[in-house]
Amino acid sequence: MSRRKQTLAKVHYDGLKSKPEDEKKKILWDMRFQLLFKEFEFRLIPNAEDFQRIEFQRVLHFDELSRNMFLSALREDFKAHLFIVWTMARLFGEAPPQSSEVMFG
Repeated sequence: MSRRKQTLAKVHYDGLKSKPEDEKKKILWDMRFQLLFKEFEFRLIPNAEDFQRIEFQRVLHFDELSRNMFLSALREDFKAHLFIVWTMARLFGEAPPQSSEVMFG
């Protein structure tokens, strides 16, 4: 099993919390629907209305595990974390990384 947690930056958590309730609900519903179709399970911690962290989990069965499957799981984990970081960056008007050395999934 692969499990990791992504904690929101304080500035993003505070910014999300300060959004009007309707806008915050829409943002969180959009995130949940987009995450629903990924190759992992997720959980908003402490709860879905006021989350501070998101936990990603992917079950890897030993009898089906291959090097390719393992690397694919790591890549999906990386992309899940990028999704959260980029969603928050876009939401709060932050510029994307400018370096030509940055590699994306």
